[in-house]
Amino acid sequence: MRSLLTRASALFLTPAQQEHAHTVIDDAYTARSLYVHGKVIKNQTEREKQEELRTLRRLTLQIMLRWLVLTPSDTDDLAPLLAAAAQGTGREEHIGRPLRAFFTTTPPSSQPADITAT
Repeated sequence: MRSLLTRASALFLTPAQQEHAHTVIDDAYTARSLYVHGKVIKNQTEREKQEELRTLRRLTLQIMLRWLVLTPSDTDDLAPLLAAAAQGTGREEHIGRPLRAFFTTTPPSSQPADITAT
C-alpha cells in the first residue's frame, strides 16, 4: 500500500495535489478494508458516499493518464522514476516537463490544477 501511495502522489506536481492524491487513495483503501472485513462506514450519507466515489474516479483517471504519458518507451517500468521523484530526485525532468509538454500539445478542456500552477 505504501508504494501505491508514494507512486500515485509522485505523479502530481504540487504538494497540495500530492497530498490530495495521498488522502483520497488512503481513504479508499480504508473503506475497502472495512468492507472486506465485514464492517460498514458509519455516519456517512449516500450523497457523501457518491461524492467520494466520484472523487476517486476522477483521481484514478488522472493517475492512469499520467502513467501512460510518462511511461518511457525505452524501459518496462515507470516505478523507479516515480520512486526517485518521491524522494526529490528528477521530478522536473521525469515528471514535470513531460506532463507539461503533453498537456500543452494536447490540451484538455480544462488543464489539471497542478499543471497550470507550476
